[in-house]
Amino acid sequence: MVSPGRGPGFAGRALPPGQLHDAGKGVAHDPAQAAACYLRAAEQGHLRAQFDLGLRFESGSGVPVDAVQALHWYRRAAEQDYAPAQHMVGVLLERDGTADPFEAVRWYLRAAEGGHAPAQFALGLRYDSAHGVARDYVAAFHWYACAARRGHARARFNVGVMCATGQGTARDPVEAYGWLASAADAGVPGAGAYLKRVVARMAVQEWERVQERLGQAG
Repeated sequence: MVSPGRGPGFAGRALPPGQLHDAGKGVAHDPAQAAACYLRAAEQGHLRAQFDLGLRFESGSGVPVDAVQALHWYRRAAEQDYAPAQHMVGVLLERDGTADPFEAVRWYLRAAEGGHAPAQFALGLRYDSAHGVARDYVAAFHWYACAARRGHARARFNVGVMCATGQGTARDPVEAYGWLASAADAGVPGAGAYLKRVVARMAVQEWERVQERLGQAG
């Protein structure tokens, strides 16, 4: 039996008041009231409300900090195939020193396959460092490259380094230059210095190819 005020559309109606209390638009700014609105929507299956509750329990916005509740609500949203929530389940499982690292990797993989760049980068790190999976530089490069193509700056740096060293992919200083320059432009620490070292070791023909590409890009 459906409780009064909790018909099928309730979840969709509960979320906007939460946003209003968050922003203080037309009502008082009240994180606790916003959290209560999100909770009502989350209990009815609204995945964005579930994800928001995870964020709130993680940060203590309108509710006490509670890692168990944060993981619970992230999982609820993750089970609806919401990639950002799947990524956060992996993050919280890793943060918990007692959790199974293989489970974190499984959640990262689901989010990565859904195109979520932070999860793709996290999965690349796991293959790179043999954390929760067997070390596999080819797989690490694949996931770094997926994240890099989606604009993840640190992934671009890692792709550049692997192209420069030939780790997990064919050595290609020209390709490395492009990725490292992009990472340096985004302010990734160490990218500019590493780029200079790559340039210093380039053969004349490789530097000419870089200049050619820069000319084409211009």
